[in-house]
Amino acid sequence: MRVIEHPYDRWSELTLDGQIRTFLVGRVPQISQWIKVVFIGYPDTGELLTAYQDRRLERRYGGRPWEND
Repeated sequence: MRVIEHPYDRWSELTLDGQIRTFLVGRVPQISQWIKVVFIGYPDTGELLTAYQDRRLERRYGGRPWEND
């Protein structure tokens, strides 16, 4: 829920079949992984497709957005 309410980054992409997919990325302090949340449509009106930990995002964002406590 933290990633959905306060994402570190957000973008939308149009799929080949014409669907919009919205990606939210964030980091939860209790775990040491980036989280990616994917919606079909938009978060406020769409359907949650998946959410998962993605270590590859550390390269994209240059490491952690904040230090672990």
